[in-house]
Amino acid sequence: MATAPSSQVRQNYHPECEAAINSQINLELYASYVYLSMAFYFDRDDVALENFSKFFLRQSHEESQHAEKLMQLQNQRGGRIRLRDIVNGTVMQGVRRMNLELRWDVRFGNTHIGDIRYRWC
Repeated sequence: MATAPSSQVRQNYHPECEAAINSQINLELYASYVYLSMAFYFDRDDVALENFSKFFLRQSHEESQHAEKLMQLQNQRGGRIRLRDIVNGTVMQGVRRMNLELRWDVRFGNTHIGDIRYRWC
């Protein structure tokens, strides 16, 4: 694959910063993909947890919006967007991770369900 020519608008944009933004873009897209997978898992007829499905669908959209904003920034600064392949995981890996997060928060005193944050990185 040929490398893209450098941008004519690139000015004072360090390559490490560009790489870090690209890394974050890929993390945001991966999180969006996982949330989307979980949303439609919970929407299945044999699971049928509609509110979980809606929650994860909103989270997926939020993560993809974060990625879009970072991609716009990359273009404005004259950087190049480098997307990696999304590695396929299972929905149950995400559900297990969510369960571990819940146990962690309950064990250490954060029992209010609305305050539980899920970290996917």
